[in-house]
Amino acid sequence: MAEDLQRFLSGESILARRASPIERSWRWLRRNPVLSTACAVASVALITLAGVLSATPTTVSTGPYSSLEELPILQSGKATSLFKRPPLIFAWRPAADQQSPQFDPKSKSYKIHSPSEGLFAGVATHHEQPFVLEGNFSLQGDGCSAGFFWGLHVSKPDNIHRCYSIMVIRHERDAPWELKLEERRFEKQGVDRFVNRTTLFYDSRKVQLDDLDHVRLAIEVTKNKIVVRLNDQVAWEPKTDEWAVPMLPSSPAQLGILGYGSTVTFQNLLVRVLN
Repeated sequence: MAEDLQRFLSGESILARRASPIERSWRWLRRNPVLSTACAVASVALITLAGVLSATPTTVSTGPYSSLEELPILQSGKATSLFKRPPLIFAWRPAADQQSPQFDPKSKSYKIHSPSEGLFAGVATHHEQPFVLEGNFSLQGDGCSAGFFWGLHVSKPDNIHRCYSIMVIRHERDAPWELKLEERRFEKQGVDRFVNRTTLFYDSRKVQLDDLDHVRLAIEVTKNKIVVRLNDQVAWEPKTDEWAVPMLPSSPAQLGILGYGSTVTFQNLLVRVLN
């Protein structure tokens, strides 16, 4: 008993019974106050660092076209945020000194840096259902353009990858801004890369944009009609009655974002499937 009393006073485990793991840890901390303080500080630092890293924008690398099959499928009647994960790049041919885009999960933004060619990135899979796709973007530098695409599918029997797009575009500094509706066709380049080879122009409308840091674009797509809104105002209804192709493919297709220019930043991308 005397020996156990002395061990107890010294902060050591007694011999009469085996101490629990918690009790042994507590006694070790009492015997080593300096070391235990250092461990506590290190633990707090690691937790803080993990939080900072999780909120830091991540560089996004290009991926194979087949990865678009992993995109979330839109559900009817629900508004879905599309920036919960990085968009999946399927068509882009960057220059040698090109910076990769950045995805920031905290601000739900996606920044494209000076693509020498249009960058197409998928965010969701949709079926033959009308939908509204909307989001904010900012344009910095000359010749910037941004917009949405949808209906990305492989057409039969030519097996061409194609989609439709609405873009806010300006080719030169003093030129007016335009809304453009186009069909785009892609060619496979290498093992896992596609490039935009052919663009078919359908319709356009000149628009006025004063604040390029805060532009809100929304497109409502049904089988035979498109409504385009800029900054919550109806800006355009492109001609679709003369087209021979449906706006919504019957097979599952992908939708997403595309951008050209010095710096294009997308933010708060949402989609709502209409009943």
